[in-house]
Amino acid sequence: MCHIAFWEPQFGSEFSSDGEWLAQPYRIGAKLHPLTIEQNAITSFRSRTSLVPCRANTVGPALTFSADYAIGGADGALAE
Repeated sequence: MCHIAFWEPQFGSEFSSDGEWLAQPYRIGAKLHPLTIEQNAITSFRSRTSLVPCRANTVGPALTFSADYAIGGADGALAE
């Protein structure tokens, strides 16, 4: 599994300013938030949280906001 682009909500508390936060390009092996793991289990792994990696490489604000354009995507679907 190669999840990329996770920027987790708990990262925000690690920075003393918006500028410091915006300067972060990426993280390697970042610990995922439990809700991220749960969401990925629901949409991609038939609710089997044990199959979802607890760490992932990320794309941070510096790379995101310096991009010329973005291509979004999502996988998985929730039943109605």
